[in-house]
Amino acid sequence: FLKTVEQFSGTKNDKGFIDTLKKIWWSIISQPYPLESLKKYADDLSSYSSMDPLLTPHGKIIKDYILDSLTNAAELSRSLCEKLPQEGVVFKDLLYSDNRKITELINIVKNTNSYDIVADNIKNFKFDRFPTKKCEKDIKEFIKNEREKYRTVNKDILSFFDTLKVDIQADYTQMQEYAHLIYEVLSDFSKAFAKEKINRGLIDFNDIEHFALRLLVKNYINEDTYEKSDIAKELSLQFKEIYVDEYQDTNVIQDLIFRALSRDEKNIFMVGDIKQSIYRFREACPDIFSKKKDCFKEVDKKDPNAAKIILSKNFRSRESIIDGINYIFKTIMSKKLGELDYDSGEALAFGAEYYDKKYDAPIEADILISNLNTEGSEEDLDVNLFKIECKHIASRIKEIINNKTPVMDKQSGNIRPAGYRDIVILLRNLKNRGEVLEQVLNEEGIPTYSDTESVFFGREEISIILSLLQVIDNPLQDTHLISVMRSPIFGFTSDELAEIRLCKTAVPFYEAVEEMSRTSVKCKTFIDKLEEYRICSKNMSIDKLLYYIYEDTSFMSIVGAMTNGALRQANLQLLYDYARKYEETEFKGIFNFNNYIER
Repeated sequence: FLKTVEQFSGTKNDKGFIDTLKKIWWSIISQPYPLESLKKYADDLSSYSSMDPLLTPHGKIIKDYILDSLTNAAELSRSLCEKLPQEGVVFKDLLYSDNRKITELINIVKNTNSYDIVADNIKNFKFDRFPTKKCEKDIKEFIKNEREKYRTVNKDILSFFDTLKVDIQADYTQMQEYAHLIYEVLSDFSKAFAKEKINRGLIDFNDIEHFALRLLVKNYINEDTYEKSDIAKELSLQFKEIYVDEYQDTNVIQDLIFRALSRDEKNIFMVGDIKQSIYRFREACPDIFSKKKDCFKEVDKKDPNAAKIILSKNFRSRESIIDGINYIFKTIMSKKLGELDYDSGEALAFGAEYYDKKYDAPIEADILISNLNTEGSEEDLDVNLFKIECKHIASRIKEIINNKTPVMDKQSGNIRPAGYRDIVILLRNLKNRGEVLEQVLNEEGIPTYSDTESVFFGREEISIILSLLQVIDNPLQDTHLISVMRSPIFGFTSDELAEIRLCKTAVPFYEAVEEMSRTSVKCKTFIDKLEEYRICSKNMSIDKLLYYIYEDTSFMSIVGAMTNGALRQANLQLLYDYARKYEETEFKGIFNFNNYIER
């Protein structure tokens, strides 16, 4: 046990081992029988240690890598043959010999699963020596340099392949021990976890799936070999059709449930797009979708068994967008990278015929070159570089607005000048970037809206109200209290706040305000108003309390007079909607609402 813990942990603690257990647990929980799957994997490792390395899962990956390397070398060789200058034709036989030898080696590797045969052929592989022939020096050097790009391919492969047989066999022997121990640990965890959930009267989403499967499936061997229970047979009669959307993000157990509830899989209609698969980290299995897609025939009136409809038309985007996406995806996507070959069957087709093509424009890629000082932390550099990008985005937005770039209004069908609401900025990750972008755009006088909670709750008007709710719940929170007092609602200045603090030090700020209220009308008014809101919070739902605060403080009018006032008012309305949504939950009270928002 300790040996396994040490293998997966760092030198300071066992966090690495715990993280490994978590990853394995979440990877098997989407299987119909998680622990049995893990046990089978551990048992299979024992057979891998005694078989030819190229037949093992890792060996297959290595073989693919070798073939990729050789194929790349063959492509470089072929390319050199094609672009050989007329003056270098004396080396034509040499170059064609190179290409032939590489191709022969590729065929040998493809057609054998013997490590020894592959290793021997790679070790004994040799290119012909560069002949001494009359040719211009520049041409000769060019050919030598181009040839050198692929001449070392066998040496590069041998650098890791030479001792691989011993390494793989030893690794699988060791992995078998680790895997069986991890299986035992997770088996114990599973029992303890299940017991604790029973004691607390809880089930999680994975339990719901597994409990459903137990009711619907029996004698399970694998995803294609199982029996439907009597319950499944009875329930399947209730469903005339089963529709599954986003099928590319289905996992194994979910797919099995759908199939068990179907009538021999003849009444399931599945819609999906493997290019949109984004939940692999939640153990979604796009392969399920791919296998179905590959084995079904495209719908044909002459073939009653055909079951595949290609929905290739895109009705949302301009033709230039479609063309740009198809160009990029066709260039980078393949079975190995992206799990599909982006051919004509996968390409998007322009369907927005309502859009006048004369107003279309090609997509552009802007490359920003900066001479920014690279001193400082990597995080600061990243932020500063992103700010440059943000300013460029702002300039492009101004260009679109100032030039009155024509866009089609979907509602009226007429062409009109673009407005800010027509422009969308997509970021790969909004964390730590959304706020920076919004700040830069606002500084440039560009109104913004973001639907991310981190950005939304950080906005000035929202932050003020949330701080007020915190203080209503517990006024002994100095940061929130001072934020509320400095806000436009109560309008305390920095000097007034400093005077309050000097009035009574070494106590919570609220107590200092109470002390100051003996002599300050402004502080007395604040204390009374806060007490009023605290009493209201005990008798009102959160949404009604917010509405009362908005009305009582005229906060809607206050923010409406600020820059981007309409947007600020919309944000406050959205917070009110959050409160109404909260009231539909089982939780009540201002304390729970504050926790609800913080989550």
